Amino acid sequence: MCNGIFATYFACLEVEDLSIIPEGMIGFKLPSTTYAKINCTTKSIGEAYPKLFHWMQENGYQQKFLDHTCPMEIYYFEENVEEEQVELWIPIKEKCENS
Repeated sequence: MCNGIFATYFACLEVEDLSIIPEGMIGFKLPSTTYAKINCTTKSIGEAYPKLFHWMQENGYQQKFLDHTCPMEIYYFEENVEEEQVELWIPIKEKCENS
């Protein structure tokens, strides 16, 4: 979660039930929404965000902010690899009317 000044990262695990949450942890639900997604690596993540936002702009999409959504970075950690695979997911609004 980011507000332009600082970012907060959550290490998450998808679960089906939030009735029992271990002490020191929180549970939250993200409603179903549409995302723009790009695959990259830990080394190319800095290039991936501009590419994704450029694609969104070219195709008439805008990021959905603070509407029970949040951008996600999904890391696929593996042992003995130089670059881990990463997926960037940005929640998007319906296409802009001028598109």
